[in-house]
Amino acid sequence: MPTRSSKLRVELAPVPASRPRTTRYGTYYTGPYKQWRKDAEATIPEAGSPAQGNLNVTLDLVCHKPKTTKRECPRGDIDNYIKAVLDALTKKGYWNDDDQIIHIYAHKRWPEPNEEPHFTVRIEPE
Repeated sequence: MPTRSSKLRVELAPVPASRPRTTRYGTYYTGPYKQWRKDAEATIPEAGSPAQGNLNVTLDLVCHKPKTTKRECPRGDIDNYIKAVLDALTKKGYWNDDDQIIHIYAHKRWPEPNEEPHFTVRIEPE
């Protein structure tokens, strides 16, 4: 079990994970999520060592705001935003598997004035 909590801020606008496409040649992603996965691979730092035990995770997802919108919050299901971030962090070694997460709190929002899109993650032991 980790002995302390950790916090990570990634200067990358979150996007919702898309459904993978499957053909007889394999499975792949398309569209903005495909590019986001590449960007996340380049932007998110490697974890020193994976967290052990049950984890609580808090996500603050600050999404890119279009020039015009009537919406009060970003479009896309929050569970797809969560999936994208958790999959990227799993790949970078922040935990062995995201099934270690037993509690998650996530919030998606537009940026405040002079704030750039990004996401923050707080990982805490149970």
